[in-house]
Order: sequence, then structure tokens, then C-alpha cells
Amino acid sequence: MSHRVSIDLGASAVRPSAFSQFGGGGIAVYPNASIGRTPGRELVAAGAMLDEGCGDPTGSVFIFEITSTGLTGGVTRICTGNGGFDGLVGMGDMFGGSVAWMGDISGDGIVDLAVGAPGTDFDRGAVWLLSMDFTAKEVLSSRVMRASVSAVPSLAGLPFGAMFGTSIAALHDIDGNGISDLLVGAPQAEIDGVSYGVAFVLLLNSNVTAPDPITRLVQIGRFRGGFTGNYTEGAGFGAQVAHLRSRDGWRNSTDIAIGAPRDSAFVQDGPQGRQFGVGSLYMASIEASPIPTVAPSPSTTATSSPSPSVSPTTSVSPTPSVSPTPSVSPTPSVSPSPSSSMVAVAAGVVLSATKIGDGVGGIPAETLSDGDNFGRYAESIGDLNGDGVEDLVVGAASDDDGFTDAGAVYILFLRGNGSAASYQKISATAGGGSSLGLASADFFGQSVSRLEQPAGDQPSMTRLVVGSPFADADGDSSGEVHVIRLFPNGTAGHVQ
Repeated sequence: MSHRVSIDLGASAVRPSAFSQFGGGGIAVYPNASIGRTPGRELVAAGAMLDEGCGDPTGSVFIFEITSTGLTGGVTRICTGNGGFDGLVGMGDMFGGSVAWMGDISGDGIVDLAVGAPGTDFDRGAVWLLSMDFTAKEVLSSRVMRASVSAVPSLAGLPFGAMFGTSIAALHDIDGNGISDLLVGAPQAEIDGVSYGVAFVLLLNSNVTAPDPITRLVQIGRFRGGFTGNYTEGAGFGAQVAHLRSRDGWRNSTDIAIGAPRDSAFVQDGPQGRQFGVGSLYMASIEASPIPTVAPSPSTTATSSPSPSVSPTTSVSPTPSVSPTPSVSPTPSVSPSPSSSMVAVAAGVVLSATKIGDGVGGIPAETLSDGDNFGRYAESIGDLNGDGVEDLVVGAASDDDGFTDAGAVYILFLRGNGSAASYQKISATAGGGSSLGLASADFFGQSVSRLEQPAGDQPSMTRLVVGSPFADADGDSSGEVHVIRLFPNGTAGHVQ
């Protein structure tokens, strides 16, 4: 029997407002052992994009510490005028729509927190960069990248409703300038006038006085940035982005995952015809080097040819000569030979990609159902089964196991090429999740993060923090997060 630690902040003096979607705007864990705090405690940032704690429903981020037994210490709410944050966030900005701990990107020796606000400026979107005081759990300084006023044409040109900042992942330093970079999703951005969704690789600098701390960006999407995946219109590509370790096969590369939770089949839901899809996830290797390197031309084993270069502050031009395919061949297992025809590749450009979804990428057909929203969230969980390949947890927040929209997560045991060798589902009726206490419309799996430090009593077990943004533990649908321990086979184990 599995047990759970439920963190709903209901007993805290600082708690989310009703219907705030606490735990639905992303969860980011920063290991306190890395910053000189008490071992066994980890700092968590959890978004609540509709929180009204500072007045209007502008959204908030909650900062708190957890141990193996749950919440410990005080809770800080970050919103305009609170928690040291003096940034101006408006009603409907969805501040806290996504969160990611970064390195020191402002050059002040302090680790920063990136916070998405996808509702900013009529849903064009924005990303805030907050320098944090870990001891006080408060903001020291902040700056914002607003799509509508960006000096970067590819961002400034985003239309209303692009939702830039819906998802964020720290990429560390992929261009070699000593500054961490960002991967940001804009799931309703348009490509050639159609809302397909895109993800942006933002290569950052430390210039805190610049209108944008962006040296260059790469737009990844349908025939953009070396990516040739053919996802459907309205797929929500970029609703989730994640950073993984590099798999073998490409020199100077890093791996990412991009979710498209409305990809593939659609169903209609409600009087407004809201669309939900089966969903899919794309695993991609991107170039990570301080100078352009080389990759195979189409005559080698790779099936897609990256765009030759990336100009400063511009996105990659499309590759219309490549025919659409549902997925791209896996990463080659060998480096290109010196005799191969070569093309230059700039940091951030996609080298290869693999699609994971119903009937593709290692998931058997009819495993997923219409409306599951598979790919709404994804996160690396390390090598869970000890086979030498990093594994992944993927959310399917609208899964109907046990209850309508109760939600689920899938533990994917990956191959070196990015496809799934096998999987384990955790839900109200599967994978040891029966004691999670899930109910209708909890949307379990809408966000998830891995706790870096193992539990003291069971050091071999990986721990996850999973969000249920509409959970009703306190009778107000304010949301909660669950701490779950995983056995090596991916099932949920005992939680104290």
C-alpha cells in the first residue's frame, strides 16, 4: 500500500486563494545542500497562476521547504508588493504560470528564479528573472522579458494569445559564455499564420541594463530550428519544456523534451468547444557549444538537416524542403566521419528528434485516450532502473482512471535514442497510486519535479513532487502537491 505526503498549505499562515491552481503552474526544486542549508531540506517554488493573495488574480509563486515528512518552516508568497518583489504584475498575467531555478544570470553571485507570466499583455506573455535570498526566501531584485516590447524581433512579433512563458526550463550554459540559458514555451504561437505552438531557446547574457538579456534565440517548431516533427494544428507544442542530460551520439549536445498535449486526435468539450488531444512528447538533441560545430548532411544517417546558422536575435528560418513526418529518426549512435559532407550548426539548433505518443516512440497503440493531455508536463528523474539511460516522468493531467480528469503520470524508461523501452503508469487505479486520494478534476500530473536529495530512511528511492492544481482537500479547490517515492520499477512506494 502506498501512502502520501500532501502539501496543500492549508495549515500555513500563507496559503493560496481558492481556485488559485496552486501546483498547476509548475514546481521547481532547488537542493539546499548545494547552497549550504540543512541537509535533507529542499527549497521548492510552486506556481499558483490565478492566486489573489495580493489583490486581483495576478498569480503568485510560493516558496517553502520540504523534508521527507513534508512541509517544514514558513511559506513566502511572491507577488507584487510581497516577498520583496516590486515588479508590476497585472490582473490575468498568470504570474507563476511556470517556474525554474537558474544559475547566476545577473552576475551578482546569487541564484535566480525564472517565473513565467503567459497572460501578460493580452496573452503575449513574459518571463520574470528574480534574484533570490535563500535564507529569507525573498526577492532581492527582478527584471522582465516581455514579448510585446522585446528588442528581439522574433519575440516582439508574437501575436496576442501566443502565451510565451507557459513553460520554462533552465538549460545551463549551452553557448559557452558563462551564463545559464533558457528554454521557453509559447504553445499558442503561430507559424505561417497557424497556431501550432513553438519553443524558444534563449541564449542569455549578464547585461542587467539591457532591454532584453538575450544574445540570440532559436525558434524550435514545425520546420523551425532544425526540427522536422509534424505535429497538428492547435497541438499546444511548447506547453511543457524540460532539460535532460545529453545522450550518447552527438558531440557538444544537450537533450530537451517538448510537450504537445493537444497533439493528434481532438475531442470537443463544453459549450465553447475547448479542444483536448491525446497528446505527445518530442525528445530532441540540440547543439550546445560556444562556436558553430558540425553535423552530418542529409547524406549521412541523420534524417533531418539543421539550418546552417542562426543570426543574432533572430529565429531560424524554416526548412520547407523537408517533408512532414510524425517523428524524426533517433540520435545517431556514432559521430560523423571526417569524410562526410558537413554543415555548420549554431548553439540551440535541433540535431535530431523522436516523438513519443500513442502508438509511437515505444507507447503501444490505444494506451492513451482522447483528452488525456499526455505531455502537459515532463521532467527528468535520473536513471531510475539502473540501465545507464536517464528516465522521464510525463504528466497526463486529464486522464480518467478512477475519476474524470483525476490525472496520471507515466514513468518512461528510455532507450538511448529517446524512445521508451517500457513505461509504468501511476494513477488512482494503477502503479500504487490508489492511496494518493485523487478525485474528479484534480488534474494530477499537471506539474511535476524531482527532489534531488534521497530520503534518509530509504536513500535508494527517487522522490517526486506532483501537482494537483484543483485538488479540494480544504473544500476550496485551492490545489495541492504530492510527494511520492518511486521503486526502481516505477511504481509508487511508501511515503512517510
